[in-house]
Amino acid sequence: MDVYKDVVKNFSDSERKKLLHVENLCIQSVNAADDDYILRNITFSISQGQSVSLIGDSGSGKTLTALSILGLLPSGVRHVTGTIIFKERVLNNGLIKDYSDIRGNRISLILQDPQAAMNPVFTVGTQIRDMIMSHMDKNKKQAQEHCLHMLHEVGFSEPIRIFEMYPHQLSGGMAQRILIAKALSCNPELLIADEPTTALDSCSKTHILNLLKSLQVKYGLSLLYISHDIEICQKISSYFIHLNKGTILEQGRFYGHTNCQTNLATVQTTVIPHVNNSNLVRISANH
Repeated sequence: MDVYKDVVKNFSDSERKKLLHVENLCIQSVNAADDDYILRNITFSISQGQSVSLIGDSGSGKTLTALSILGLLPSGVRHVTGTIIFKERVLNNGLIKDYSDIRGNRISLILQDPQAAMNPVFTVGTQIRDMIMSHMDKNKKQAQEHCLHMLHEVGFSEPIRIFEMYPHQLSGGMAQRILIAKALSCNPELLIADEPTTALDSCSKTHILNLLKSLQVKYGLSLLYISHDIEICQKISSYFIHLNKGTILEQGRFYGHTNCQTNLATVQTTVIPHVNNSNLVRISANH
């Protein structure tokens, strides 16, 4: 019996055809009361090539949602109910013990702090090369050539010099580009970017955003962009999911423009309320 198909067949054709579909995901602390959830009934989908922003204040559950997709829940937190489907494969039904063919290969994650995501005792090139060898059928020489190509793809004009550098020798913008090169090196279909520009200056921030957008188009990636900054999200995505205290308040499509003073409550969007996706409610920035 194909367990994956038995679970997936309960979903509609449109849900099964999504690259990623999350249905009624509930997460809670292992010591929490039965009705005390960190994430409650999280439901959303991402299509092939689509860019979606996951928006919310600190503590709203954005990062935990991303970690749930990759099966990386921290200790003390447990999955209660809900289903995560990636390309018609159920990821969180307890049958997948090894995510090695998913993490870094089909789904990649860019973390907020690039220095913390790298090993300080190895050169950045060595770290990317070793990951390529662990996921792809390439020998050391082939993996290094592919690594140099990816370093060039993210804007380094001297990839060989960058290959030999250690994490502490990189600026914030350089380190973030290294993580992007690493995340894309195994040709993932979904890229999750968790606040990748928070620690950067405005110039580096703009460069990283433009780089992500161009690479998404070039490689046909789906992108889940996590941020508390509504203005950045509108620049990089056409669709948003608004989280607040572990629940989805609304999700919908951006339209028009916002100024720097707009916040999550007043952003101009075409909103699809989470409680009833059949209704369309327009929220004006003048309200």
